[in-house]
Amino acid sequence: EPGREFTFDVSSVFGLPVARWSYRFEPTLDGAATVVTESWQDRRGAVIKVLGSVASGVSERGDHNRAGMEETLARIKAAIDGGRAGEGAGR
Repeated sequence: EPGREFTFDVSSVFGLPVARWSYRFEPTLDGAATVVTESWQDRRGAVIKVLGSVASGVSERGDHNRAGMEETLARIKAAIDGGRAGEGAGR
């Protein structure tokens, strides 16, 4: 949805689905800030999950990605807050 959501799919080199990532942007009720939500859907089949765990060394992809999403959202917030010196936090 233009202006509100950005979504993209990730595939393996063989064209097999791996994941779907989304970023949703929603204004607060007062319109003074925007809530950014990042989400991830694991689209791998059972065999690819096993092979991916071995190849990447990441056994629990959900926990791993959740930590990465928290870091990404914190960096987005910091970049915005830094670009708006003097305004309220979170805007």
